[in-house]
Parts: sequence; C-alpha cells; structure tokens
Amino acid sequence: MNRIAGRGAAFVLPALAWLSACGEQPAPSTPSPRPVEAVVLERSDPSQRLRVPGIVRSWAEQDIAFEVAGRIGFVINEGEQVRGRWEEGGEVLVEGDVLARLDPAEFEAAVRAAEADLESALIQRDSAAPAELARAEARRVEASENLSRTETAFAQDAASELDFVRARAQFEVAEAEVAVARSGVRSASAAALRAEATLTQARLDLKNTEIRAPFGAEVSDRFEIVGGYATPGTRVLSLTMLDPIEIAVQVSAATARSIAPENLVRFYVGGIERPFSGKVLRKSTSADPGTQTFTITVIARNQIVDRPADGERVAERGVPVPSISLPHLELAGVPGPVFVLEEDVLRRDSGGWYVWAFEGWELDALGEQRPEELILRRVPVTPGEARLNYQGTFLARSLEPSGTVSPDQVLAAGVPDGARDGDRAFLSAPRWACRPGDVVRVDLGRVSLEPGFYVPEDAIVGTGESSARVYLVGEGSVARSVDVELGAAIDGLRGIRSPELDAAAGSRVITVGASGVADGERVSVLGEGG
Repeated sequence: MNRIAGRGAAFVLPALAWLSACGEQPAPSTPSPRPVEAVVLERSDPSQRLRVPGIVRSWAEQDIAFEVAGRIGFVINEGEQVRGRWEEGGEVLVEGDVLARLDPAEFEAAVRAAEADLESALIQRDSAAPAELARAEARRVEASENLSRTETAFAQDAASELDFVRARAQFEVAEAEVAVARSGVRSASAAALRAEATLTQARLDLKNTEIRAPFGAEVSDRFEIVGGYATPGTRVLSLTMLDPIEIAVQVSAATARSIAPENLVRFYVGGIERPFSGKVLRKSTSADPGTQTFTITVIARNQIVDRPADGERVAERGVPVPSISLPHLELAGVPGPVFVLEEDVLRRDSGGWYVWAFEGWELDALGEQRPEELILRRVPVTPGEARLNYQGTFLARSLEPSGTVSPDQVLAAGVPDGARDGDRAFLSAPRWACRPGDVVRVDLGRVSLEPGFYVPEDAIVGTGESSARVYLVGEGSVARSVDVELGAAIDGLRGIRSPELDAAAGSRVITVGASGVADGERVSVLGEGG
C-alpha cells in the first residue's frame, strides 16, 4: 500500500503543477513595426528639358496600280527616288517620274480606230444626213404642189377621184420621208457625240498606259515585273514618302497640356551628332486607353546623308563612289564573254573605252571583305557586240576577251568625272537619316510645372483625385494619414496638395509599403535603424 501510494503521489504532483501553470495568463507581446521605405517631403520645382523616344513614320504611303489592263513593258526598281507630279493653276510644272508603263500598241490601234469612226460619224452628221433631209424636203414640196393641182382639178371634174387619192398618198409619203430624214440628222449628231466620247476614252486609256509618280517618294516595293499582265486596280508597286516625315511621341496628360501645336522641337538620330529640327503638328484628342498617354505628332524634314555634292572630292577620304558592280557571264558556269553594265560602269573618253576597278578587291568562291583602303584603277577595255537586257532596267554589254577584267573583279559604278588612276576612294551610297520605324530622341523643350510637393507615385494610396492620401512618419515612428489632391505627373513623380503639407515639410513620407499601412500604425523606415 505504501509503495503504491508513493508511486501515486509521484504521479499527482506533476499533474497538479501542470494544472497550476494552465491557470496563469501570459503577458501580451508588442507587434513588430511594419518595415517601409520613405523619402523626405520637401518643396521642389521639377521643370526640366524633356527628352523622350519617338517613332519615325512616313508622311504618306500609296499603292500604285494601272487603270487599264495590258502587258507590262516597264516597272521602276525598288529603292529608286522619284519626283512627284506638280500641277499649279491648271498648269503642269513637273510631269512626275515614270513608274510603270504598258505596251501601248493595242491602245494606239484603238485610238486610230476611234479617230476613223469619228471622221465617218462627222461626215454622216455634216454631209450625208443633211443632204438626205434636203432631198426629202424637196420631194415633199413637189408632192405638195402636185396634191394642190390635183385637188383643184378634181373640184372642177378635170381629175378623177383616184388621181386625187394617189396625189394625197404621195404627199403623205413625202412628209414621212422628211420626218425620217430629220431623225437621221439627229441620229448622226448622236453618233458623232458617241464617236467623240469613244475617241476621248481611247486617248485616256492610252495615256493611262503610263503611270507617273503622284508625289516625291521612294519606291518601297514592287509586285509586278516586265512581261507580266496588269489588271485594273491590282497594285504594281508601292511608294513611301520619306521627306517630310512624322515622329510619334507618347507623353503623359500633364506633359501634353504643356505642349502646344507649332512648338519647335529638336530630335536626335543615332549615329549623327547634330540635331534635326521639327515642329509639333498635332496632339491626339484622347488618351490611349491602355497606356493613358497622349500622342504628340512632330513633322520634320528628312535629310539624305553621306551624299557629297556632284564632283566633290573629300580630301580625307578620296573620291566618292556611290555603288559597286560585278562583271558577269551570260550564263553562270558557262564560258563566254564578260558583261558589264553600260550606263554606270562602261566609260569612254578621248583615251578610249575603260572601266574603274578597285585595286586588290576581288571575290573568290568564298567571297572576301573589301580592303581597308580603296584605290581606283583605270582598266582599258574593248566593248563587244553582245548585249543583255534585264527587264529593261539594266543593260549590260560584253567585253572582248582581253583578260583585263574577270568575273571576280569588283568594279566601281557611277564614279564622278575628274577621277584619276590611283585615286583613293570611299563608298558613299546616299541614305536617308530617318526611315519609318526608326527610334529617335525628341527634345520637347522645357516642361514647366508648378513648384510644390512632388513624391514618387508609389507613395500615393487611392485611385480617385479626391480620395488619394499619403502617410507621413510622425513622432514615435507612427504613420499618419494625410488626404491630398493630386497634381501633375513627371518622370515617376506626382504633385500633391494639402493644407497640412506646409507644416509637415521636412518630415518623411512613406513610399514602398504605403499601400499596406494603417493610420496610427508603427513603422520602421528601412535604412534608418528602426
């Protein structure tokens, strides 16, 4: 019994101690301050020069098509610069460059046929039909007189009733013939008008076999080739106007309000140090629903760079050469004479025929890079009789097999007059400074905003203009809510206004973490040790 009781006592004592412990209440713990980031609230003037990215767009684009059907005889190459038609006061000052042309033979034949039809119609209208009317009227006069005599004789019983009836019938027939002849005159006039209209349309169709550039532009795409068949309305090529250009810039509502049409701006193109000038053309009426930004459209003149003036020699670089060309065989891999382009490569002066080649620049089966320094060499040649026609755009002429020019030799095309053997040269293919799709930096000028309190956007809690608020870090690191009105936005900052802010200048305003803070909550500003 004692042993059992002893063991029971040993069990009961820890249990009583546990029950006693359960009756005690633990002391409440103090919550940790919420970690946040903050900046000093102070007045500032955020006005600054605003440089933003802009996207270059073409001023105008146009697909070009024929208005008549026919076989294509000429289409201009892609990349060509063309002058547009200029008509002023009913006078055509510039015809515009030819873009494409149909074989005119069928349309010229239609014009000749229409001219012949018109001549025939005019003869009918002016001679045959009036003459027929005159004859009909003469017969009616004769029939009328005969009817009058027969009627008088019949009244005096000098003519029979049959004679009278026959005379009346002849007069009625004569009157009908006059009516028909008059209709013939009107019909001949109408036929002449139709023939004139047919001839006008035939001449217009002949004129429409040639398409001229409606405005100055670059040929951006070509969809048909020489020998193809064009149908009305099917595009043959596309034009893209590159001067002037548009630049689209996306800005905030506050920035858009400070920019007025006709404002002058500058923009900068990659790789070109000097700025370009333009002006604000228009502002979008409403903001983009996705980005809440407005589009500012700048109009500016484009410029061609790397194009020396005609005959200009750049002392540091040498002779400007706009293009290169390769001799070629009529059929690749088939022996025969070498051909070169007639217009841009084959030259002639008092010393005879020649081409310009680059010293030490030849292409083997793998192809090699051009030399660091280009030297022009005059190579005498003797033109042959064979010629090649590439779609009427490029014409090539054979060279006699003198061995001075090989298909691997790189030739200079479009070398300016005055170049000499041994001159240094550089490739100077002209290019536009800006092309559609380029990104440029646009200087919209100094954006002036009202001085005041500007804080980072993440310091503002609430979405409405009247329900927005910020949290200041007060005494004891306690967050204090201040209702504010929102002002302008610029570069990630937002203006705020409230009567309480002037007295709170110099205190800290919570930025990161502001959305989770409650009024009166203790916070710990990161980086400040508590």
